[in-house]
Amino acid sequence: MKTLITILTILIFAFLFIAGVRQVFVGPIWSVRDEIAHFDFAEQLSRLNYPKPDSLISDRSANLCRTEFDWIKPYGYDGTTKSMGLAGWSYESHNPPIYYASLASALAVMNRLGFSAQRQVWGLRLLTFLFYFCGGLLLIPLFRELNTSWGIPKDLGIWLSFLVLSVNHILVTTLGNDSLSFLLSSLMLLCGFRWLRINSLISFIVMLISASLLPVVKLTNSPLIIVPSLFVIMSWKARSFATSFRLLCISSLSFLPVCLFFICNLVVFGNLLGSDNARKVFATFVNPISPVYRFWRILIEDSCNLQSFGLRLHLWIIWGIVISVILGVALSIISLWSRKRCPEAVLYLICSGLSLFIIGGATFLNSRLPGVLWYSFRHYYGFLPFWGVTIIAFPFYLVQVSKTLWMTRLNRKR
Repeated sequence: MKTLITILTILIFAFLFIAGVRQVFVGPIWSVRDEIAHFDFAEQLSRLNYPKPDSLISDRSANLCRTEFDWIKPYGYDGTTKSMGLAGWSYESHNPPIYYASLASALAVMNRLGFSAQRQVWGLRLLTFLFYFCGGLLLIPLFRELNTSWGIPKDLGIWLSFLVLSVNHILVTTLGNDSLSFLLSSLMLLCGFRWLRINSLISFIVMLISASLLPVVKLTNSPLIIVPSLFVIMSWKARSFATSFRLLCISSLSFLPVCLFFICNLVVFGNLLGSDNARKVFATFVNPISPVYRFWRILIEDSCNLQSFGLRLHLWIIWGIVISVILGVALSIISLWSRKRCPEAVLYLICSGLSLFIIGGATFLNSRLPGVLWYSFRHYYGFLPFWGVTIIAFPFYLVQVSKTLWMTRLNRKR
């Protein structure tokens, strides 16, 4: 029976992989408008040119829009770059360059091999999808680590992996830095928990590198650079004060890459984000969503991929999700109060705290930094493992902790 389940699981993952690869090739190129700017940034980096965030796309990118690929053209488009509207700006170059540098390397190789423009885009899409698919698969060994250390059901990792690989195929099979964010965040968590269990130096280094790269893949991942420090704090009692303090100082090195990115922007462009004009360009095309409860509803719908199916959440469902998270937090606190050691409660508190931070940060950005679709969960894909534990895994967590509390109470009565 166990062998049959294993074979069935492998077949399902194979089907999900084939479905994603198929979408890479059948999806219309430039089907998502941002794909033009993503490709343009990578294409210019492949020629060792670093565009300004408020500059127009390159002549080659504009020519591909005129002669090669079909896309959603704005009203008044006459073939010129300026008539392309937002699509005519190289606005993705306001992002940190790590994801685009990986695409640029692959693009340089394909250029030397004489690949057509269509095959180049397919190749970059395939690389992007592989980032996402590997990030989903890493949830399985991640929960095995949690099972070995804390007794959290390891099957939960398989179900979460199924869920995240079954949705958003249209999004993750086109160009975008969200997929690499997801891969690095999953790798960071896997290595972090492995380091806690076996004290492996390699795991600590990979965790630190992953956390360091996350904000220079996408700036909205910046809060995740504190995760290595959280792991050090969680293991504080197992080490001497001096050793733990040194590890905490080393973990602070994860702040360096994003600090260097900001310094380079200040030196080269005179602005922390590269250009204030780029934000103004965005703001002419995108308006903030109000009132706040409507923004929250759309954020949760997008994070659960309901919008892809044309579904909308009623307000009472939103309140139900909020209450369930509050209940999970309360249950975690009760668990920690009732027992000396309850790591699954600590895990849920960390995940729910970071997930609520997403909502608070997105709400702040929506009102204070207009011009971007801040309700779109693709901006926070680095938080996907935390969000999955908080929202999707809550029923499993509730049963597990309730059972533990009940057994503890029975043992005390005896």
